[in-house]
Amino acid sequence: MACGDGGYPSVVSESECQAMDNALPRCQQLINNCYESGSVWSCVPASIYCNNALIGPYQRTGQNVYDVRSKCEDSSNLCYSALGWISEYLNQDHVIEALGAEVSNYESCNFDINRNFLFAGDWFQPFHRLVPGLLEKIPVLIYAGDADYICNWLGNRAWTEALEWPGQKGFNKADIKSLTVADDKKGKEYGKVKSSGNFTFMQIYGAGHMVPMDQPESSSDFFNRWLSGEWNA
Repeated sequence: MACGDGGYPSVVSESECQAMDNALPRCQQLINNCYESGSVWSCVPASIYCNNALIGPYQRTGQNVYDVRSKCEDSSNLCYSALGWISEYLNQDHVIEALGAEVSNYESCNFDINRNFLFAGDWFQPFHRLVPGLLEKIPVLIYAGDADYICNWLGNRAWTEALEWPGQKGFNKADIKSLTVADDKKGKEYGKVKSSGNFTFMQIYGAGHMVPMDQPESSSDFFNRWLSGEWNA
């Protein structure tokens, strides 16, 4: 995504792309070490190295890691000024009282907690191994905005196709279909969907990390249809 492979122009320079590509094998090896040991001593170094080598060059451009189309407008609020406005509203005494919230302060993202997860080795634990067990009993939807970098659609498509589970072959062979609003027969395509068994992957056009914020109508459409069981086994 950072180097122009996801449908949007490259964000970083050619030399930085090469440096990121060169760092990838080392990052992958460190991640595998984390998978094998599960140890903090393996997982924390993997998190720090990979983040610095593959996320750092992107962040230094000033571009929004949640949306390759825009600059990071407010670094104190995950690049979105609106998150600050939401916090200001929710932290008013009368709002806290009306909600019955049993907390003294609302934060959209607590970086102390985030850091604790990092130093507990949480970031690169192989949580994908839990998904096959979920698929045995419940439907799973993975969706990504096509302009998101931090959780980009290319990576999500790659891991869903690589996931080892009984339905893997069927999922990988499934047709990729267009997404249009269900009750609009002449509606514009807003994404792609691939589904087999209980597993569904979607790429949503014109959206960053905050898909419902960027594409509210499309989000309402695909989410309600998924809840209704349209793509489930």
